[in-house]
Amino acid sequence: IPIVDDIIMGWDYLGAVLDGDIKEHDIVLMLSLDGAQLYDSKESDCWIYIWVILNLSPEKRYRKLHVLP
Repeated sequence: IPIVDDIIMGWDYLGAVLDGDIKEHDIVLMLSLDGAQLYDSKESDCWIYIWVILNLSPEKRYRKLHVLP
């Protein structure tokens, strides 16, 4: 069983490339969401999200400069 150590090695990504859904000059983004309730006694909540550019190498992908709020 091969080791999958990055998203671009996964079957979903590779299948999209082979099917022609992702082309050479396309930008591939991942949306990461997280929510939290701010106070126990309140019904308010807060959602944060970031866009991650998957075309970048893993060493650059999660650096502050390349993560888009």
